[in-house]
Amino acid sequence: MGALYGNQVPYGLFKKRYSVSDLLVLKYDDIWLSQLTTINERASLLKYKKNYMTIFSKLLEKDSSLKIFYDDLINSEGKKKYLKKIVIYLLRKYKKLFTKKLKPTDKKTDEYLADIVQMLAAHHA
Repeated sequence: MGALYGNQVPYGLFKKRYSVSDLLVLKYDDIWLSQLTTINERASLLKYKKNYMTIFSKLLEKDSSLKIFYDDLINSEGKKKYLKKIVIYLLRKYKKLFTKKLKPTDKKTDEYLADIVQMLAAHHA
């Protein structure tokens, strides 16, 4: 995604026509979570040449069980039980890949990983 300004931001992120001021009154703060997460992910990518998003995306391509869990999450429209199942699976099987240095210090690994998965699932839905 290139640089977006003003009312281009909501469309660029979510393919919906909102004004930036309308976003302030939305009931859920998913857009702000997405923006903050994207900033953190970009910082990790620039500093370490990888981030949770790139790690998860690569795993999604090669791990067929993870892909099934991810499809279940998307098909369920983001139900928490499917998100939790993915996070538990990732941390059991690939915990060493999701290092602390790649996430914000004020976030727990499982919470940050859930944010990443949820954000990508919303994009792919």
